[in-house]
Amino acid sequence: MSRNILAILLVGLSAPAAPSYIAVPANRLTLPEVMLEFPAVLLLELEKVDDDTGAARFTVKDALQGEKPDSVKLALLDGNKVAGRLRGMRPGTKVVAFLGSVDNRSLLLAPGGWFITKPDQGWERFTQFRDDFQALFAGQPDDLAREVRTLVRGGMATVPVQPGGLKKEERLFVRYEASVPHRRWPSLPPAGSPPAPKGSVAERQRAMIVEKNEAALRAGLRDPHPEVRLAAVVAMGQRATWEKDSTPAVIAKLTDEDRFVCGMAAWALARMNAREAVPDLLKAFADRDYNHDFRPHRAAEAAEAVLKLTPGTKDADRAVQFFLGDRMLRDQRVDSEGTRTAAARALGRSGAAAKAALPELSKALKDPVPATRIAAAEAIVLIGGNAAAAAKTLETEIGTGSVASRIQAIRSAAATKLPSARPLIERATTDPDPDIQREAKLALLKKK
Repeated sequence: MSRNILAILLVGLSAPAAPSYIAVPANRLTLPEVMLEFPAVLLLELEKVDDDTGAARFTVKDALQGEKPDSVKLALLDGNKVAGRLRGMRPGTKVVAFLGSVDNRSLLLAPGGWFITKPDQGWERFTQFRDDFQALFAGQPDDLAREVRTLVRGGMATVPVQPGGLKKEERLFVRYEASVPHRRWPSLPPAGSPPAPKGSVAERQRAMIVEKNEAALRAGLRDPHPEVRLAAVVAMGQRATWEKDSTPAVIAKLTDEDRFVCGMAAWALARMNAREAVPDLLKAFADRDYNHDFRPHRAAEAAEAVLKLTPGTKDADRAVQFFLGDRMLRDQRVDSEGTRTAAARALGRSGAAAKAALPELSKALKDPVPATRIAAAEAIVLIGGNAAAAAKTLETEIGTGSVASRIQAIRSAAATKLPSARPLIERATTDPDPDIQREAKLALLKKK
């Protein structure tokens, strides 16, 4: 059996950033989005290191995403000495490596922190630490590997983060969901966690998550820290009733400086049935602001809200056309990173209001990306299109491909509630893969 080896030489190199997710500050990103950029995510274990030369060799312990390579060769150089925070690693040290970005850069998390590498003469070379990536995950490599596994299999992961503006030891918690990779949900810390320091960002964020008083939530929308504002706008959207002063307060958040606050404000307005917000929502998905729309997911939240608030109108037609545009369902860029899948899922969630999208969704059944084919099939059924063609696609996807895509296909088949979906899922209960068996049995329990 061939041995999986990753050779690393720790030496520095500076290189210009290319347009990709990792080119922007990490406070604009989610962990699932970063996973979309890299076809391979590996858990590595240090086998041998020379602190004088910076040469290190890692075995590949697990392919968390993508194929497990026979061998991978990296060279991380920092002048003529090991980068300070990477020095002192010993055999057995774990590292998570995100590899294969379209701009030929890699992202790694070691005990010393997040850092970027760049190809040079056949080696991946250390370029810089990226401490801002603490904003999307602030833990250890083993913990990150566990959460990546969960997300790859279509689950939800609650993780610690440390965005800017926090004290050194302060941590917040957020939830990521594989089905909506472009959203960031505020979360309470695990049971037994110590209380947050009084007056801290963490304390204010936790207060908004559990706050029942609507006036207090409106005050939270004006908090100086975006994570507190995000918690407030999500809590506002989760309410069952709303006071009249709340709608204009949430509309104002459509132009918040934070991308996630903007997007979840649109989501909240749809839940509030705030038709008076439509003119502002239309502006939000028409804008192309780099700070918010490096990928158009903030705008997509606004377009989805318009579809839900004004079905059958010209405004809804504009929203559908946004989703069918060249930055969403027709996005053919090599660095599209999930925009086609996101568009198909949003159209499916919109139901019959997105009927005009059915011809393009039918074309998407032949998309080269399994996740997009699966999302398109589910959307076609939820909108009311050709159920037979969608079911055929789901049958194929349940039976072939990676474990992650097959799990997604099982979940989509269950979501369609088609009578023909049940036998597809039942067959999967005897699949050789235990993860597939478990997912199929769970889907059948939910259908009862």
